Amino acid sequence: MKEVERYLEEIEGYFEKNISFNIENPLALKVENINESIEEIALKVEKIKVTEEEFRKTLINEYKLKERIRKEREKKVVLSLISILDNVEYFFKEEKDLNKRRVSLIKKLIKRELGNANIRSISKVGELYNEEYHMCIGYLEKMDKEDKEILEVIREGYIYRGHLVRQAEVIINNRGREE
Repeated sequence: MKEVERYLEEIEGYFEKNISFNIENPLALKVENINESIEEIALKVEKIKVTEEEFRKTLINEYKLKERIRKEREKKVVLSLISILDNVEYFFKEEKDLNKRRVSLIKKLIKRELGNANIRSISKVGELYNEEYHMCIGYLEKMDKEDKEILEVIREGYIYRGHLVRQAEVIINNRGREE
């Protein structure tokens, strides 16, 4: 009988072992699989975040590059318009006949278009000299004018969207100072 009891105990132990293995192990495997899936998803999400950040930086850099190119193009257009205006003004000073009125009209049209494009002249006779906006190319001495007052604008200076495009070339009053 002891042998039968021992044999039953072995069988019972065997079934307990196998039953608990069959019941607990699949759950443990499922939990382990779920944990592995969560880790894989977390890695994929992290990769997506890194890729998204790199993409965002690339877009920002491309935008900055395009903006810089656009500004350079605008500046070239502005400078070419100003150059045309300079030539018209030079021709205006040299011509003394009926063409002077035509040139004057062209000059007004160009200045109006410059104004429409937010390009404005920055120097006028009577203003005070400002070395940021003006380049002094000569001096005159007039006692009835303020020191450093602009007496003549030789070449206009321009501002575009708040940025200096070109300094004005001016002659200013020098009340007895040495040059």
